[in-house]
Amino acid sequence: MMDFCVNSILPIVLLFSGFLIILLSDSFIESVLNTAALLFIPEIDDQLPSLLGYTDSVIYKRYLTFTAMKKFDHICLLKDEQITEKCLRLLNDAIGVQFSDFYLTNWPEQGATPGKGIHFQPYQVREGITIDGVQMGHQLSPSTIVTEKCLIRKIVWSYTVSEKHDRSTKPRIGYLRLEMLNGRQVVVNMKTLNRTISVHDKYHSMEGVFIITTFQMSSSILRLRICGSYDALDFEKAFDYYSLWDVSQHARALLHKHAEKERKAHRRVTKESSYRSYEGFESERTHNQVDIFVNNELLDP
Repeated sequence: MMDFCVNSILPIVLLFSGFLIILLSDSFIESVLNTAALLFIPEIDDQLPSLLGYTDSVIYKRYLTFTAMKKFDHICLLKDEQITEKCLRLLNDAIGVQFSDFYLTNWPEQGATPGKGIHFQPYQVREGITIDGVQMGHQLSPSTIVTEKCLIRKIVWSYTVSEKHDRSTKPRIGYLRLEMLNGRQVVVNMKTLNRTISVHDKYHSMEGVFIITTFQMSSSILRLRICGSYDALDFEKAFDYYSLWDVSQHARALLHKHAEKERKAHRRVTKESSYRSYEGFESERTHNQVDIFVNNELLDP
């Protein structure tokens, strides 16, 4: 509120104050000095921290810490029955948003190392083109923003099996199928001539909205990390709240369309469930009424 007054309202007030100062000044030099001094008033709030020996980062950290502790103390004073989803959403709308990182190859968390081919950013999934009837390999390339080619609806994968690495804590992926949000599908298979290594017959899958954030492959997939949500609406809220990467307009439109489809499916399931519950209630009530009628007939002398 203070910034709005200083940066928006105060300049308008000073504009009219300048004319008043010129009219009331006794000399031309005094009017020039006074009007020049007015220009520095809106900048006082920006220059005051440095004059007092504070840096912007310290002020921001103290403010964030103070507000966080204030909310924490407020929640600690609540009783268990008062802590409901509605109550938490009043404190922060981002509470309850499901968004996670998934390490499918179990590599430790670390920053990007471009020299080793390790990037932490969205990956675009591009289908291989066909040349003279032969399909070239698919391409997963890092991107600076989230595009429609980054959004994945379903991921299916299977790990490799080997006698030497059957108990490895960092398994490799030999089969990967990516079903994109735009309807396309990409399959990445293991490429090796070593017969001692094969793909396990057990498959794993995840559905929702995801993006690949780390990918590295040789003959099989060495590193694969994804992030996302099981719900399109949570995915969109998480990106708006955390500001991880910018989302392109086409990708956002695709997310809206998918989220609306999920809402309609959820409403349809809820309606069908409510209808079945109502049918069960009516059937039970009719059955009870018949029992009451039969009992009355039997009891009637």
